[in-house]
Amino acid sequence: MLVVELAAMEPDDERFDAKTTVLIESVEHHIEEEEQEWYPKVREELGRKQLQEMSARMLELRDKAPRLRGPSPTRRPHAPHIPCGRLRRLWA
Repeated sequence: MLVVELAAMEPDDERFDAKTTVLIESVEHHIEEEEQEWYPKVREELGRKQLQEMSARMLELRDKAPRLRGPSPTRRPHAPHIPCGRLRRLWA
């Protein structure tokens, strides 16, 4: 998995930029596919009321879900957090 591989690498590793680019492109493709293909079909089939009910239920479940404690296994303590939009601009 690219995220795990990147977390194990240093930013100056010769493969870091290439793997980051692949990850960004993969995420962008996934988002585009969801927004252009899946979401319209789901909206059409379920309707607004059912989607709103599902959304409310998901928020309830999220708030009740157990939280992990401690550091994330994919984030090293010294790795800087870079928001996705900024990360994309860095490699644009």
